[in-house]
Amino acid sequence: MTRRLALIAVIATLALAPLAALAQGLPSYPFVHVNASAVTEVIPDSGEVDFEIAVSDADAARALATVEERLVEIRAILASAGIPDADFDIRDVRRDIKKGEPGAAPIYDYRCGVKIVVRNLANWRSVLEPLLAKPNLDSFITAFDTTQRDKVESELMATAVKKATRKAEALAGGFGRKLGAVTALTSGELKNLTRALNLASTEFRGSGGQQVRRDKTELLMITSIKMGQPVDVIFKLK
Repeated sequence: MTRRLALIAVIATLALAPLAALAQGLPSYPFVHVNASAVTEVIPDSGEVDFEIAVSDADAARALATVEERLVEIRAILASAGIPDADFDIRDVRRDIKKGEPGAAPIYDYRCGVKIVVRNLANWRSVLEPLLAKPNLDSFITAFDTTQRDKVESELMATAVKKATRKAEALAGGFGRKLGAVTALTSGELKNLTRALNLASTEFRGSGGQQVRRDKTELLMITSIKMGQPVDVIFKLK
């Protein structure tokens, strides 16, 4: 019985060890932990399109020649739209061999990735329309951005901080307390504290990035960018 009780005590000690470590990292005074986020939509002023040149043929030389022909045509489209070579990126050509029916000639599959940056969206349609009309071009992905990203992110940060402060003031005021100094602040999430104390926020954080469109005609659309900025804060309580 004594050995069994000792084993239970050891297990309990090990189970409490992570919480003890967490407690050592927390303020020794009363505190309030809040998070908040600010979200906005921005009209983009630049964009990019990624796609593949894909050619399959029983004649390897003919397939490769078709890839090269498409690249020449793409360069001509970009030149007419004033897109410089520096904004045109070609990835290495990949070749796969597909085996057909027994006795049949193999099929050579060539693929080449292409990325085009359009810094003036007034040229977006003049670049995309002829590309969509070309054969052997597939897997289109578009993304938009703004040259004012730093400014927008700074404004979102300021708004999120104000929202977090108001939330903390309301929470503390509900218990007759006032806010003290900020002891921890991050533009993401105080993960260890948030996870350990089950304080994870369910608020929408906002996201952006590339969009895969099933209908190619949707590629001609210029869509707004949804941007979000979260903050996670710990305040002292007076």
